[in-house]
Amino acid sequence: YTVLSSEAAQTMVLTASLPELASDVDTLLDMLDFNPHTIARYNLTDGIEVVEFPRTFRVYHDGVIRYSGDADAPSALYTIPASGEMPTRAEAVLAARRLAEVLLPGEVLLDTDFYFTGIEATESGYAITFDYMVDGIPVYLSSGEAALEVRTTGDTITYFRLQYRQYTAAEESYHLLPLAQAVHMVGGYEETVFLTKGYVDRGGETVTAQWLAR
Repeated sequence: YTVLSSEAAQTMVLTASLPELASDVDTLLDMLDFNPHTIARYNLTDGIEVVEFPRTFRVYHDGVIRYSGDADAPSALYTIPASGEMPTRAEAVLAARRLAEVLLPGEVLLDTDFYFTGIEATESGYAITFDYMVDGIPVYLSSGEAALEVRTTGDTITYFRLQYRQYTAAEESYHLLPLAQAVHMVGGYEETVFLTKGYVDRGGETVTAQWLAR
């Protein structure tokens, strides 16, 4: 089934960039309860900055940061407050959201929202994902990965990967293909699909929305 709307398919054009925080390693380490002055900190030849022992934190030049640690929480930031022996799904999501709020302060999300997109049970805990959204329209990374992935072990956050991106509305707008034509184009799919508007970020400086068949 398809819901047809009379509303014009007009969306904002976005400019995309890396926020300053993405390369401010000292600030990131302080936010994540690392010692910025540790001797276990070095740069790889490809520009990746690494801090390790006993936890590992990597900052990549494309705005990606990765963290991995063990089940012994180094601080409250990595602890999942649980009402029982093991955290519930809701408790794990709230802890991941709290981490996201630390990693993405207001100055990074000036024109952008950050929303929960999924949770799956794993052998040791949960895998939780979040993505960016602008003006009510989700932003998808062309890699197919979530903007933020958090993994837990027991009542501890033991891994996360975040792709830093900052989106700002440009002055111009973008007109999508008329919905009736878009519906006709996906009519050849053998499986049932639905159309949704979404921004696809391919790593460039400009991002426009398009119809996506899901």
